[in-house]
Amino acid sequence: MKNDYNTSVQEPLIDSHAHLSLGTVYPPFGIPELQSAMQTKGISHSIVSFLDVIEFGHAYQPEVLPTMGELDGAKTLASLIENHPTNTIFPLIWVRPRDLDKDDFFDWVSSHKTAFYGWKFHPFHSRLPLDDEKWGVYFEVAKMFHWPIVIHTAIDEFSQASRVAKWAEKFPEVSIILVHMGLYTDHQEAITMVARYPNVYGDTTWVKEDDIWRIIERCSPEKILFGTDALVGGEATYDFYTSFLKNLKQFPDLFRCITQENAKKLFHLTPLLG
Repeated sequence: MKNDYNTSVQEPLIDSHAHLSLGTVYPPFGIPELQSAMQTKGISHSIVSFLDVIEFGHAYQPEVLPTMGELDGAKTLASLIENHPTNTIFPLIWVRPRDLDKDDFFDWVSSHKTAFYGWKFHPFHSRLPLDDEKWGVYFEVAKMFHWPIVIHTAIDEFSQASRVAKWAEKFPEVSIILVHMGLYTDHQEAITMVARYPNVYGDTTWVKEDDIWRIIERCSPEKILFGTDALVGGEATYDFYTSFLKNLKQFPDLFRCITQENAKKLFHLTPLLG
């Protein structure tokens, strides 16, 4: 079997940003499809969230999509994991701040918290600025559960990386991961946030290789995680990162930090992976 990323070292290679889909918004891909794609690239573990709870579409349509609420989405994701027992897929709960029935949602999450590894925020698909107060309750719970929060950041007015400053200062105990380091930007705003706040981290998702090296130099390797967005771009999603990982492997300590140790620390995976 072709293995582009991890041909010589039998150690974890963790994708900190992957997904599962039933096909409501994106084409369907479940655990078997994701694992098959992972195996072809030598990726041993993935942190996943569930795409079928997206509230609003990619354009600025005002209508809410016919998708699951956050409670049904969390239950469905838990069921998918339970029906495909694996120690390679670690789920996050994709939240919908506008959903009602928060008491029922948080009661269920509290009863099933050991099944999950953190929250996933997507300000653009929620059409809610990242510094809006509605996100605050999730930070409160993250603090209580010792969960990280994985946040989509981009150029749009909802997802600007600088908006995380409010939460980084108010909740220094909560680890915050800025996915994309500001998609469609020059990454400077995200770099500032990661460099300024000890509890703010970044990832490599859709970041060009030249920019990744610059980000690592500015922020330190201990603040950057390997992430891909698999399989949003189909199985070819992984091809975007082939050159970067090939070059990163020339520096074993750096490789281990970015593709293993940072994710193990932030998602509390050390008891499972060693």
